[in-house]
Amino acid sequence: MRRLAIGALPLLVLAGCANLGEPLAADDGGAGQDASAGLVPGPEFDADRAGAVACFDGIDNDADGAFDCGDPSCQANLPSCCVGATSAICCAEGAPSSLVIDACAGPLAGCGAAEGYDVFGAPGPTVLADGDARAVVPGGADDRDAGAVRLEPLDPRRGAVVVEARIASGAAGGADGAESLALGLVDALTPASSLGRVSPVVGFVIARNRDQVRLVVRDEVVAEAPLPDTLTHLYRLRVEPGGAVTLTIDPGVEGETQLVAGAQLDGPVRLAFWGRTPTGAQEPPRFTSLQVVQEQCDMPRALDPGAVVVPAPTDPDPTWRVERRSLARPHVLRWTDAGVARERMALVVDGAIHLAEPGEGGYVDAIGAPVVAPIDAAWGDAGVSYPRLRAVDGELELWLTAYDDRGHGTIARARWDAAASRFGAPEPVPGLIGDGDASFEAAAPYEDGTGVLLVALRRTIDGRGAIALYEPSETGPATLVAEVRAPAADLLAFDRDEVDAPAVAKAGRVYRMFFAGRRGNRWSLGLLVSDDGRSFHDPLGGPLSEPPGQGFDALGRRDPAPLVEGETLTLFYAGTDGIRTRVGALHGRLP
Repeated sequence: MRRLAIGALPLLVLAGCANLGEPLAADDGGAGQDASAGLVPGPEFDADRAGAVACFDGIDNDADGAFDCGDPSCQANLPSCCVGATSAICCAEGAPSSLVIDACAGPLAGCGAAEGYDVFGAPGPTVLADGDARAVVPGGADDRDAGAVRLEPLDPRRGAVVVEARIASGAAGGADGAESLALGLVDALTPASSLGRVSPVVGFVIARNRDQVRLVVRDEVVAEAPLPDTLTHLYRLRVEPGGAVTLTIDPGVEGETQLVAGAQLDGPVRLAFWGRTPTGAQEPPRFTSLQVVQEQCDMPRALDPGAVVVPAPTDPDPTWRVERRSLARPHVLRWTDAGVARERMALVVDGAIHLAEPGEGGYVDAIGAPVVAPIDAAWGDAGVSYPRLRAVDGELELWLTAYDDRGHGTIARARWDAAASRFGAPEPVPGLIGDGDASFEAAAPYEDGTGVLLVALRRTIDGRGAIALYEPSETGPATLVAEVRAPAADLLAFDRDEVDAPAVAKAGRVYRMFFAGRRGNRWSLGLLVSDDGRSFHDPLGGPLSEPPGQGFDALGRRDPAPLVEGETLTLFYAGTDGIRTRVGALHGRLP
């Protein structure tokens, strides 16, 4: 194999993904032994020695060069190890989509194969006879590109996109040497009508005038190689979720050529082919087949921003006025009440807990007044915050944080009182009552893998705050299960100074704990994952989502509130621009 050039970001090229296989057989060969012992490596995960623990101990227990969640046996046995991974074990292949031109002749725009494509440019792409096969010539003129864009979007942030084409470069040099043919990925929001000159997110160009194939990232040539010859060759372009790009010519054949680079992937893309074929060109560059596959991996950072979902109130609303500055701490619940689907958002509006419901322009006030009366007890008479909704036997339950006059937080809960259109008097949860030594905030109830109710919350003891898990009891005080996350020791970490507001949702077989982390005055969102809902680990080694620097959430994103429905994730959060706080949402898909 020839690897001829490396672009500006020399990233690791990972293996292709396949369907999730059966768990690897357990084997304790080499368990816990040093690699120098000369033992035959066994899998990192070994059920006989508590393999789940071995997958999170930071040790290469089987001495095979891969450890913890990076080891294939951990990925095969623990679904949480596949969050953020792009290995063959963790990812599923998508269905290949091909441009079928066998029955076409003449302009591609008039062929049934083009139904899934938007053809652009003049003269447009043409289908010609090429020996016993058919081939597509891109069209175009000396100074204008022509080609076609596939209508269905792809998202390389969620799994590798693999484009394969069989291309004949044609005769090089001569009067007709300026012809070109290019394939790649363009921004999904760019209309085909504006592609007079194509600037791909990533692509490759067959440039006959230079007798070269060029790998291009956002209009910059990052690598190049000589064209193999004028015959037909297989070109494979692979774009990984992390931005690694590989173009392979004649993959799997002795003497294959690879060009590698890195690309910034900001969002969905579309497959396109384009080029320029001057009138009278002889043996122009052409392709006889074109196929694209979108692989599916669990890539939690592949989130798309949405609009503000709780709009700034207007005058007709008697409770949420324009001058109000803070709409924060959202939590959304969808549940069924007597066979009727219902949806409510609990949020804090300038220090008071309100309920919102879907309405015009987003979520609007459902009651027209705060839904929690002031607490007439020392443990909670200084205010309430951090609402979390839960459906219990068809009834709406609210978990909240109540504060005493010294700022100590107590976790309390209340049931909905339909007659009063508000929640009843909150009752503190035993064992989670703030005092001079401890404070409890931001409780998020959920059930673990055995159906036991747990509460993720922020616990502060002697000024040290951390996210912890507690198990409440009907007969006694809540007991500590584990401390899950403390502020990071790394000075550059997004959660160096504070962690807050955990929220847990189960998607598939994986529990996901979203939380907020602060460095300085900047809040970002983080993610932890678990297989059992009790032992969490960090799959990303950094933030899930940071403030974008512009818009309503320019300076901070906090108070995450996940809503999972099938393969759809909506992550509500509170965003601030430094002046006001509003509720927005991020949207993603789960494998």
